[in-house]
Amino acid sequence: MHTFVNHTGSRAGRRYAVWLQQDLFGQWTLVRFYGSARREPVLRSQVVRSRKEGERLMRQIVRLRLRHGYVEIGDVRK
Repeated sequence: MHTFVNHTGSRAGRRYAVWLQQDLFGQWTLVRFYGSARREPVLRSQVVRSRKEGERLMRQIVRLRLRHGYVEIGDVRK
């Protein structure tokens, strides 16, 4: 799981988390959770073809969050 917070500009106070998990049917699912103190949080899940594809998508998301000024506050890996 990667967890981010943003303290800059119009995104100040926003939070973002992304992780990869297997569902009850054994499918890999990429889960995103984001929001701020002023907005209702959003939870999105996306079934991916494989763990490898999910990890690739997660790396892309991490790079994008960092480019947008987010700071990683947690990286929990198995």
